Amino acid sequence: MNTAIANASVGYQFNDKLSAIVSGNYQGRGRDVSYYHPMKDRFYNTPDSLTYLDEKNKAKQRYPHPDRAMDKYGANLFLRFNPTNKIHLSLSSGLQNSEVQNSYNAYFVSTLTTAKSKSGYADLKANIYGLSAQISYLNGKQDPHVGSVGSMYDFSTLDAILEYEIKLTNNLSVKPGANFRKAIYDDTRYWDATKNEGNLSARTQLDTYAGSLRVDYKAFNEKLRLVGGARIDKFTYPDKGFVSYQLAANYKPSERHLIRAVYSRAYRSAFIFDTYLNLVQRAPMTGPGLPEGSYTEAALMGNKNLNMLQSDLLELGYRSKLADNLSFDLEAYYNTTKDYTGIIAGASTFEPGATPSDPIAVKTLVKIENLPLSVRQLGTTISVNYVLNRLQVKPFLTFQKTTLYDYSKYSNTADAFPTASNNGNAAEYNMYSGLGTKMKHQFTPAVFGGAYINYQVSQKLNINVNPYYYSAQTFYHQDNLTFHDNTRGIEHIDPKLLLNATVNYSPVKPISLFVTVKNLLNNSNSEYYRTDRIGSMILVGASLRY
Repeated sequence: MNTAIANASVGYQFNDKLSAIVSGNYQGRGRDVSYYHPMKDRFYNTPDSLTYLDEKNKAKQRYPHPDRAMDKYGANLFLRFNPTNKIHLSLSSGLQNSEVQNSYNAYFVSTLTTAKSKSGYADLKANIYGLSAQISYLNGKQDPHVGSVGSMYDFSTLDAILEYEIKLTNNLSVKPGANFRKAIYDDTRYWDATKNEGNLSARTQLDTYAGSLRVDYKAFNEKLRLVGGARIDKFTYPDKGFVSYQLAANYKPSERHLIRAVYSRAYRSAFIFDTYLNLVQRAPMTGPGLPEGSYTEAALMGNKNLNMLQSDLLELGYRSKLADNLSFDLEAYYNTTKDYTGIIAGASTFEPGATPSDPIAVKTLVKIENLPLSVRQLGTTISVNYVLNRLQVKPFLTFQKTTLYDYSKYSNTADAFPTASNNGNAAEYNMYSGLGTKMKHQFTPAVFGGAYINYQVSQKLNINVNPYYYSAQTFYHQDNLTFHDNTRGIEHIDPKLLLNATVNYSPVKPISLFVTVKNLLNNSNSEYYRTDRIGSMILVGASLRY
């Protein structure tokens, strides 16, 4: 499948205070060309066989390299300067250029889209007598949906963090902090903002101001440790504060046992596209008796007054060292999440022409809204770490159940225009149709787990095996609402066991030769909706270290 991975780095220690590293990397992955056609419910071995909405979205524009799943290049520079044992400075910077095919925003043409990204970054960190400071800058150009009108944009993000740890006693410390972020996204270089061609159609800015406090307390000869933290975030939009917090307790009754508990609340940060989306899409409307030039228009708008996604987590854990070479860990968790967002179609307006022969227009407002949906997840994870001479085995297994409350599969309001996506009856089938209901989430595996198995045969030969398993799931796509045939828009994902293995041989100290086999069992069962079915992959390589 024409896959290659390469990494190289060169470092130099100028003296005991100053060092530098320069690195470069490349990752390229080929693919068997296969594209799913949603209307015809079949796969084609060329993107030219797909149906495109207009001339600007042909195969050459949307899929410039059909036989490539990924091409990524990167280069980095790292500098470290420690003039004293209480002053530590580091600077890192880099560039990357990538093109991938993924399932982002894949609705109309196929389940795969092409995404391009080019960016650079600089990150400066300093720790001076207990004061930690960091300032970083990231900028670049992205096109997450190549060939789609409105997708491309420039972006830049500036982050600044300041923290200071204060030791009040030997057992009590506090760490206040301040954070600032400025994110700018601008698509006016690529699209006509006067026609709302871009997803943003403007230069947009979203600022975040945050203050935090962390408290760490130890008691009973450090058998008990209590850690508490809180942070308040203030965004440009929505114009209000959001308080996140975490309370954690670790109790160590003996050297071989540890009990822990965590309760936390966290909010998602404001998202630039949820806030500033401003795109107008037009499509010709034809039919018997319709004047020439008639059209439909959808105005996609962001929302500056959203509730941020909120997640509450309760976690309980127990770890036991059963023997010097055997430990056991048990964790149980309960998570609730609410205030999801979705793109919701509202009411449509009919605009007739001045005369019967003039074009008519049907205009619809589509807006980002909070959904009534809430999600509750209950689960437990069991893990073991066993070491016997040169053999290490670390298996883990998770059981979980995810339940959806007030879920509706319809993305429209009650006064929206009747379409196939709302069964022709928006008043009954809309975003609130699921109020008072609960259901099992079918696209979350009830069981998943794996293991890290490593055996060092000798100082020169090492064998590593990584199995991973997940249980059956069912994925529902938007096409399920459009076609209503119990085939399109549904992916039944079978249970799957993936097995990866690596054999590493070092004939002399600076040289290492390896063979890696991914998906050793050649299980090509689907992992996502109508995307590539990936079989075994063999990688042969070498590394050289001086």
